[in-house]
Amino acid sequence: MRNEVIRSRVFPFLTWLIIVMTIGAYTTAKTLEGFFGFEAASVAEAILLTPVGLISVTVLYFLFFAIAYLTAKIKIINVVTSTLFALFTGIGLFGSIFYIADLMNAKIIPEALILTSGVFVIAVIYQFVTKKDLSHWSWWLFFFLLVAIGLTIAEIFVQASWFRIAVDLGVILLFVFLVMYDTHQIRMRLQDNEWVLGALHFFLDFANILIRIIAILIELYAQSR
Repeated sequence: MRNEVIRSRVFPFLTWLIIVMTIGAYTTAKTLEGFFGFEAASVAEAILLTPVGLISVTVLYFLFFAIAYLTAKIKIINVVTSTLFALFTGIGLFGSIFYIADLMNAKIIPEALILTSGVFVIAVIYQFVTKKDLSHWSWWLFFFLLVAIGLTIAEIFVQASWFRIAVDLGVILLFVFLVMYDTHQIRMRLQDNEWVLGALHFFLDFANILIRIIAILIELYAQSR
């Protein structure tokens, strides 16, 4: 994919997806706070703060992602499905996270968005400047993703704050490498008409870094109380 297409289409659409996700997440967080009335808060809590609700949201999340990914090469439709995926990611995945973060400290979300944007941009610029061939990273990145999933599950049972922060920092570093890898793959492997697919890859990287940075900030603010 040409650099011009990445600059004029991939990055603007990525920005749009992040904005849609953030609006969806903030709306859900305010609903959980009871901003739209007690009933709305009760419904949102029943969906997002219960095991059955969370499992259902997770299944729907992967369903929306599959639809967005499979339609990524279909003109117009790909923009709509990707936008819907970003919206559902905000409502279903980040809504409860934003809610918890706001309860801890209202500064957490703005700080997390700024930090995530900085980390993401630095990783992309580094890869653009160095132009390293990272195609051989695929197997190792997949392996460490499996390790990250295992450590994330372990966080449920290991309540030590230092362990959770260490895991979150490790996952952030992993996704920084994934941003660099995806930058290389988008430039070298994707066609110009696949720019929506490139934006989706970047969006997933951004969202995963954001989750972990929020988690670290929540831990740090909790310790400072």
